[in-house]
Amino acid sequence: MMKILKYWLMILWLALALPVAAASLPNYYPKEFSSGGIIELTDLSAGRLRIDSMEYAIASSIKVYTPTNENASILDLKRGTIVGYDFIYNEIRQRTIIRIWVLPDESLLPEKG
Repeated sequence: MMKILKYWLMILWLALALPVAAASLPNYYPKEFSSGGIIELTDLSAGRLRIDSMEYAIASSIKVYTPTNENASILDLKRGTIVGYDFIYNEIRQRTIIRIWVLPDESLLPEKG
């Protein structure tokens, strides 16, 4: 009986601990992301990204963050990468990403409203 109880307690602990581990991000990550999604296309030579069917220009001064690098490169942005990001509308009304954070899983994406 004790072995069964220990087994169930271990499963309960894992179920509670794993989401917390996934959500623990470095200090340079915001608590919430204003926008987020999955990169579908990177065209770095043209300075464009498509995230969840939306096209974005990439700001020349873009800041890229990964869980292991506060000063990452746009070369770290690949198709299928889960990201949170901030964008502005530039002078010709294009959506332009100015900051982007690579996320470890989709549970950290903002809710779509």
